[in-house]
This record gives sequence, structure tokens and C-alpha cells, in this order.
Amino acid sequence: MPRADFYNQNMYRLYPLYEMDAGAAGSCPPGHDGELWLQNRLLCDLDVTINPQHDYSYDDTIQLYSFTKSGTDITFTFRVTISGAVKTFTVERDVSDEFITYSEYSDDDITVFAVTGILTDAASVADGTYCPVGGRGGYLAVEPQRIHPLAGNSVTSINLANEARTKADDPECDPTTTDVPSTTSAAGEAIVAAEDLTGHVKFVEGYNASVGLSESLNLLTLGSRIGAGAGQPCGEIPLTPEEEMEPGLLSGGPACSDVVFTLNGIQVDSRGNFLLLGSRGLEVESYPDDHMIIIRANVSESVICR
Repeated sequence: MPRADFYNQNMYRLYPLYEMDAGAAGSCPPGHDGELWLQNRLLCDLDVTINPQHDYSYDDTIQLYSFTKSGTDITFTFRVTISGAVKTFTVERDVSDEFITYSEYSDDDITVFAVTGILTDAASVADGTYCPVGGRGGYLAVEPQRIHPLAGNSVTSINLANEARTKADDPECDPTTTDVPSTTSAAGEAIVAAEDLTGHVKFVEGYNASVGLSESLNLLTLGSRIGAGAGQPCGEIPLTPEEEMEPGLLSGGPACSDVVFTLNGIQVDSRGNFLLLGSRGLEVESYPDDHMIIIRANVSESVICR
């Protein structure tokens, strides 16, 4: 069943533009040569990114301020107010450009990606500068979802810090009692390594660390995974260049070189164990107290063929 209301609401749709309401803020260039109703296949898409140093509210608008034709050259001029200052940017084409033509404009304030369509429709327009309007005579502005202000949504600088270690005030305790050494929590304390890093910053994978980059999503992921990056540390990692560490781990646990993770590519079972079975000519002896396994040849149980 046809929906007349949908048709009526979208018959003058000018994506990526829209027609502003009557009385909305907007203006025409001084001394323009008249109003021009833009056909919706001249400008197919527009993506505007406003750099993070500027304030921009979604209540603001980016107006298609003028349409200029000079011979075969046509120019779309847009105007926007950012950080209290009026700024204009242009999209320039030739009427002979065929569908589809795209371009990118960028400066210190703004980045614009524009796609134009069938421009031969503008060939019949007389030379001059016009005030673009919609089908109801209202000013034209860029659809809000095509505008991306980065203020508060982007990383402008990086600080690096490590959380201070939790230290024991008294490292001595009696294992036969319930007494445990008192501790000093360092939660919230940070050892700052660098502040306000800007420009090109290179992220290098450290111990048990992974770095992932998705250009399509504009996403940088810092994660942790056992053995990733520089592998597992074989000792405690200093938090500062001045921190002197003793060999081994502060927890007293084994270093990475003291632990067997796989045997010929076979990993441990769900309980963290390997199952080693002797066969004819081989026997397996375990010494748990010494953390040792001995595998030796034993021909006494082998079947000897004569």
C-alpha cells in the first residue's frame, strides 16, 4: 500500500543536505544572481570532520552557502562557524565530470570528503553565483550525521605511568601461625614515565602484550596474552630505569625458563598436567619433591628376539 506521507516528506530530500526550516539561521552571498534549486543528483555524499581543537555543537549547522558557475567550472561553497569564527570551504568540479567524482580537502581545522554525481545537469545554468535553496525555498545545510566533531572524541596526547607495587612492611612471617605480614597498598599511586606525548607515537609490544590496529574502525587495541609480543619475562620488570631488581620474581614463582609448557607441541590437560607413560624399553620415574622427572632406558622388560 503506498504511503503518501513518506513520499511527501521525502520528495524534496537532498541527501547529504537537508532543507532548513523557514526562519532558521542562514544567509545568501551578497550580490548573488538569484536563488537556485539544486537537483539531488549533483551532490551525492559529503563527510565533514572538524578537528578536536575546535568546539562544535550539533545545534550548529554547515550551510551550503553558494553555488557558482563560470564557464565549465562549478564551485560549491560551504560555511560553518567553529570556535566563534566563520570558516568556508569549497568543492570544485567541472560540468563535464562524470558520475562519480570524489575529492578530499583538508587543513588544520577541517577535513572534507565529497562525492558528486551527474554534473551535466548544471551545464544549462547561466554563469554567476547563486543562493542554493530547497524545493520549499529554505536554505540548505549538511545532514547532522555527516558531520563529525572530534572535540572530546579523540586522543590529542598520551601520558604513560605504572602503578606502584604493593609492598610488605614486614616480610617475615611464621608459616605455622595465621600471622601474615602487613602490607602497604599502593592503589591509586602512579609512577609517571612520560607526560603529554604528541605527534607520531609508536606502540611496541612488550612482555605478554599485544597491539592491534583497525584502520577501518579507527581503533587501537592494547591487550595482554601469555607469550605474546616480547614473550614471557624471565624476571621481574623494573617500573623505572632506576629500580634495581633481584634475579627471579618477587612472588617467588618460577621464571619462564623454569616451566615446561609443551612437550613436542602437546599442551597440558585441563588440570595443568602432562601424562607420561613408559613403554617397553623405557621407564618414567617422578620425584615431585625435587620437581624432577627421569626417563631412562630399561631393557630388562623388553622382549628380545633371537
